[in-house]
Amino acid sequence: MMSSSILTYCFSNLKWLFIISAILFTGILFAQDNSTTPKENKTVSSSALPANVNTAVREEIQRYMGYEVLPARYLSLPYDSTMNTNVGGNFIDITFLLLMLIPVFFLLGYRENPIGSLIFMVICSTLFIISLANTSIYTFKKDGALQEMATSQELKEYAQATDLFDAPSTVMLVQIKRLANWCYTPFDYVFNSFSGDRDFITYPILLLLFIGGFFIIESRTKQHSIERRALFLFIYFYSFLWLLLTAGIIWYGYLMIALGIPVCIYPLTQLTSKTSPFQKGLFWATSGILVLWLAMMVSYRFSNYIYKSPNTKEQLFDTATIQYQTGEYSKQDLLNHFFPNFDAARQLINKEDTSLVYRVGTVLPFFIKKNDRRVLIDNQLGLFNQLLNRYQKKYELTMVFRESGFRYILYDLRTASIDQTPEKTLTQKNKSFLQFLYQNEYLELIGTNRKIRLPDGREDYEVFGNEIIDYGTFAIYRIK
Repeated sequence: MMSSSILTYCFSNLKWLFIISAILFTGILFAQDNSTTPKENKTVSSSALPANVNTAVREEIQRYMGYEVLPARYLSLPYDSTMNTNVGGNFIDITFLLLMLIPVFFLLGYRENPIGSLIFMVICSTLFIISLANTSIYTFKKDGALQEMATSQELKEYAQATDLFDAPSTVMLVQIKRLANWCYTPFDYVFNSFSGDRDFITYPILLLLFIGGFFIIESRTKQHSIERRALFLFIYFYSFLWLLLTAGIIWYGYLMIALGIPVCIYPLTQLTSKTSPFQKGLFWATSGILVLWLAMMVSYRFSNYIYKSPNTKEQLFDTATIQYQTGEYSKQDLLNHFFPNFDAARQLINKEDTSLVYRVGTVLPFFIKKNDRRVLIDNQLGLFNQLLNRYQKKYELTMVFRESGFRYILYDLRTASIDQTPEKTLTQKNKSFLQFLYQNEYLELIGTNRKIRLPDGREDYEVFGNEIIDYGTFAIYRIK
């Protein structure tokens, strides 16, 4: 009896601890200036961004969250994280299970409350409209180029130019997207008029939504034990912190995913003789979807299949990896297979372990001795941009690197590929960096896997040329 009273007392205080913590976290963010939009960019005329504009966080971190107007950025995050609309890749694929199960979890509690069920469905539909209106539809043109469609005008032109029977699924998606854009118009007006990118509007709204949802969950779980209720509220609180603090980066929410899916499935497993046929059918349908998805996921992750051409099926397994595992390839052979022309540069860099290495992207520093002490990371070229604002000439900038102890530059040729900012700030910095490398007589190219066509028609491994045959992934320069 006493232990039950103690648990009740602790749970009662735990509720308020979650709420107070949420208010404190929101207050801390509210007090900070979180505006990272480089408004100064609009007036920049030189090749370098102003030195006082630090866009690295916006380019690297915010791409997982998106660049919509601030309230929509948060409200669309569950959909974006599930559908990978901002950043794609199997390393951030969390499946559709949470997005599917959470509405089911709540609707089951409204079986005897049609008004509450209707309100909840309206809320879900509103979030879906906001999310869909802030995404793009991609399709292939007749020449094979990828086409992105986001605005109502682009969607209208595609719908008028494409017959339903030529691309039925895309045409239907375009019409749904056009409807979502139309429904989103008043939300867009309200968001831009009263909030925009101002945190002092968005965070109080998020906090009020959190507190409202908190009491709804507490009311809905009264019939459960204190331990389960505490678990439900902990997951909810953790999810709120993930939404607020992580910019939608999915690996910070692994605990939320691991605990959230079993909690959402739990109501469906409570089958008794009094269980309605609807709930039984829902349970078996959900179980079937889960089993099918797990089978597909395991099959996909065990393969190397990413469709690029009809011949992609021949690359289901990486032959070089198998040859290394069977002893046909040495470590050097495997390295040359994945990174042609890298091994000779690696040996040169590792001849001594005192010179410093300036790195822009790439995973290649893994192969460099004492890389934790020798390699300076500047993936979004923030440091380079500051130096470029001070040292405009190639000779001066190269000597700054040399006199600072740097002897090598490792450059990811696809650095600008992650740039999703509306201002294209990383692309602009990358162009300036390429101008620094181009015909720089104080730098020597010692390794690259980019293949280009020379003016005389010959093919060679270079960074600059008339035509790029194979774009490549890296370039390594030695500072003379």
